[in-house]
Amino acid sequence: MELPSHLKKYEIYSTEERLLEELVTHPAELVSFLIQIAEEKDWVETHREMIVKILEWVTDTNINRNFPDSFFSPLVVPIQKFLRDYIPRDLSLQTGENVYLVNSFLLSQHSAYFQRRINQECRGKSQRFLNVSEMPSYLLTMLDEYISTCELKDLWKTPPEELWKMIEDLSRWNFFFLIEKCEEILCRYIDRYTVRDVLVKAHVNSLQLLQDASIDFINLQETQYFLHKTPVEFLAFEFKSFHTSAIEIFDLLSPYITHLIFSKDLFNDLNFKIAVNKCPELVGLDLRDSQIFSDYLTDLPEQIRELGLSHCKWVNSQALKIVAKSCPRLKKLDLSSNDHIPPMMWGDLQYFKELAALNISRCFQIGDRELRIILQAAPGLFELDLTDCHKISPDGFFEIGVLSPDLSILNISRTLISDAGLIDLMTHCRYLYVLDLSRCVGISDKGVLEGIRARPSLKKIVLSGGIISTSGLEKIQTSFPYLNVVL
Repeated sequence: MELPSHLKKYEIYSTEERLLEELVTHPAELVSFLIQIAEEKDWVETHREMIVKILEWVTDTNINRNFPDSFFSPLVVPIQKFLRDYIPRDLSLQTGENVYLVNSFLLSQHSAYFQRRINQECRGKSQRFLNVSEMPSYLLTMLDEYISTCELKDLWKTPPEELWKMIEDLSRWNFFFLIEKCEEILCRYIDRYTVRDVLVKAHVNSLQLLQDASIDFINLQETQYFLHKTPVEFLAFEFKSFHTSAIEIFDLLSPYITHLIFSKDLFNDLNFKIAVNKCPELVGLDLRDSQIFSDYLTDLPEQIRELGLSHCKWVNSQALKIVAKSCPRLKKLDLSSNDHIPPMMWGDLQYFKELAALNISRCFQIGDRELRIILQAAPGLFELDLTDCHKISPDGFFEIGVLSPDLSILNISRTLISDAGLIDLMTHCRYLYVLDLSRCVGISDKGVLEGIRARPSLKKIVLSGGIISTSGLEKIQTSFPYLNVVL
């Protein structure tokens, strides 16, 4: 049996039957083979019967065997793009008098709702049937077209008001992949007259793509305020000034704003107090680069959970105590770039009783003594950023595992940590799942590998800046294939 040159290794199997038998015995090899062969149009057409059998096997196995949900997911795009004519339609979906024949594997890969129902109602059955009478037939038509082709050719013709109705229907079934397609079309209708209303509707309906597009459009038009892109459940508004145009849109968005940012010293203006008390959903406040203390800090809303005080020269012991009293439920504090804070003042972190995330990056004065005080004053940290804290010695990092064993997210990029310190903290920080080691020149391939072995819960590691060799990277990827390595 002749195969394309890059698949010659499979020619040891003389017939289609032998090759198919080998592939289904080794499912990972089957996935690799199908991904590579899918683009070989002539070969696929010549061996269409074998391709159909492979797709039938994948479809049946997806239902009847307990493979991880992600095992066959790499096949979705190649099937939709190159093998759509060979897709077996094994599942009947009935709504009213209409019956739709679809592929259960592709459907389950696109919809958690259908994945659950297929597993519960179709496993072990030769005839697969689901009653979806409560679902509009036009949604099933869309669904069938998209899962088979990854396209919705005529969706662009749909008027905006109908697209919004579609999104409402699709949201009931959590068809996020189809919702995103509707969002893409709606983005084309954004203009200066509709953008504010679209932004509000996008935020209320959790439409990330449309919210981001609206924010981009607004930011191109305005200079008195700025909207920051955030996950769709948040809305971040920055006052550049208290100009009328900024106040006008702020009033419109205030019921939805979760984060407020004030440029320079705007928080000394009465409008600051008015603004923070006008946002019922407010959880975050950023006063970065402000130069002088404001008495308005004594009366902040108690619901504030996040506070940004980066590069604020007025931050001192008294100010921290005032903030801690005003924000008793503060969980996230940014004190980065405050290189004026003296050693003993770090002990005032003890007044933030619920503090869980602390950013002290670019506080160049922090050494071993300061780090110990910080970790003792804030024992409940799960996130810590020590970027550019050059004065912490290699030995100083041993304190982290002892005093903050519950850390989950740690950034120690551009520090002097050694192999021994890295392995120690990864051994003791039992919940660590994100670690940034960018430009940590004191560590080696061996130290990184041993550290990862000591912390199997790690999900993501950042190794940018040439700190890992090519061979070291290959060892990590081979030994820990599910670890997300960022270079």
